[in-house]
Amino acid sequence: KHSNYREVSSICDSEGLDDSATKFRWLVAAPSGDDGVTQPLREVAQRTFFTDVNRITLDSIYFKPGSRISCVARAVTIEGDVGLESTSQPITVSDDSEVCPPRFPNSVGAEPFSAKIRYTGPTDPTHPNLIKVTVTMPHRDGMLPAISTRQLTNFEFTLSQDGTRVGNHRCSNIINYNEIATQYGFLSEATRNPNVIGETYPYQYNTELRGNNTLRFY
Repeated sequence: KHSNYREVSSICDSEGLDDSATKFRWLVAAPSGDDGVTQPLREVAQRTFFTDVNRITLDSIYFKPGSRISCVARAVTIEGDVGLESTSQPITVSDDSEVCPPRFPNSVGAEPFSAKIRYTGPTDPTHPNLIKVTVTMPHRDGMLPAISTRQLTNFEFTLSQDGTRVGNHRCSNIINYNEIATQYGFLSEATRNPNVIGETYPYQYNTELRGNNTLRFY
């Protein structure tokens, strides 16, 4: 809640505001350059198949360490009347407290990964006579773990809600579990790792803040 919630909550109650109907949009600026020049804030408008830019939480694919972010909120009453927009002070994303820092500072593509393909054979107890593809890749802040058996290009289009994404990347993790039905696929409607108990970070598996599509993808 807002730092002054206890002082102003009575005003929200008297105005009959509907918290679940609050409208959000986000402004993001690229990190400042080495010359110290500050980039202007711009509205985030590009949705993807697993993110929504008008939720209470902005997914991390839209910013990186050093980016400046501002939230714009507009209250809505229980009768549907819309209030004025309120814009937060911009905050700067930390560049020294990353969750998954790269192996080398300011590097891209330095992380090792492996891709394997094998025929399971007729004696495999669960998946006989099939082709198994295994991809292992470490996560790092600011990078998107997109995997496909076809070449990934033009991510603005590839990650959109457009139907060609499903047609071009049928064997990938950039489709929703209900978009293609497969007998042995790895996609499911699960929103968390069943082998992990609890949360490593606050709100990590919170569907109200992050959304089901986002949790399913990650």
